[in-house]
Amino acid sequence: MRDFSRRFLSKLLVILIVAIGLYSLNYFGLTETLRIALSQDAVSLRIGDLHITPYDILKALLTIIAVFYLIATISDFALARIEAVSRLDTSTRILLQKVTQVSLYVLAALVSLNLLSIDLSALAVIGGAVGIGLGFGLQKIASNFISGVIILLEKSVRAGDIVELDNGVAGIIRDIQARYVRLEAFDGREVMVPNEEFIANRVINLTYSNKRGRLSFRVGVSYDSDIRLAKSLILEAAHENPRVLKDPAPDIWLEDFADNAIVFHMRAWIDDITYDRFGPVDQINFAIWDKFSANHIGIPFPQRVIHVKNETDIAVDG
Repeated sequence: MRDFSRRFLSKLLVILIVAIGLYSLNYFGLTETLRIALSQDAVSLRIGDLHITPYDILKALLTIIAVFYLIATISDFALARIEAVSRLDTSTRILLQKVTQVSLYVLAALVSLNLLSIDLSALAVIGGAVGIGLGFGLQKIASNFISGVIILLEKSVRAGDIVELDNGVAGIIRDIQARYVRLEAFDGREVMVPNEEFIANRVINLTYSNKRGRLSFRVGVSYDSDIRLAKSLILEAAHENPRVLKDPAPDIWLEDFADNAIVFHMRAWIDDITYDRFGPVDQINFAIWDKFSANHIGIPFPQRVIHVKNETDIAVDG
């Protein structure tokens, strides 16, 4: 916040210096001299009734730069103030920032046109052309923009949520822009997903109402082991992990009598799936291994028994 305050003050200082410079030019009559020099017919351009002089172009450029620079400074200040309001959730904060930013720049455009004495009624024709463009060439952009506003209002997905899209793309939402949502996949890739995808298609939000997440473990135990002891050791490994919730408590059941092992299936809930979701998996698996090793519980692996029959009927186990 301190760095922002310094930048804001430096921008205000630039505006003040420019204002003093323009006032000085006008006070000493240099503005009128410059206007006369740059309004000569020799350096002007006439297109029908339209008369364009270098002075008009210079004035328009300086006006637009000054207005937009001022609005950008005000916008940065307003966005920083909204960001500092801690009682607002992320989606509401982003929505307010975007509405504020768009409103200020629309205001800048209208002020610039007014200062340049451009008739705003002439924009009706331009508005009609823009409407036709939106209806054809820009319909996807308009659709994504409106979808982004709906997402921010409904709060169906928010920054920090873990989501899975209908096409199989999954990851953590990092931010929501006017046209797209930036999704960071679990392998670090960043995917720019159009906002329309979150409105028109099915989206699985793993953290919509809370950040709890369920972990699943399938553990095979050899047939010659004490399976009741094995079951209690697997549950014990889950209960001892500090990230595992007590409510709902871990549960386990004997799932299958498989070809090579008796398979147990355990499920445990952790407090925050967005933070180090693979850490508890690693810790619980190591704890199960250590407990099985200390209590002589075998974890089987696929084996084959080969019988070789020859003249002496020798059987070889491998």
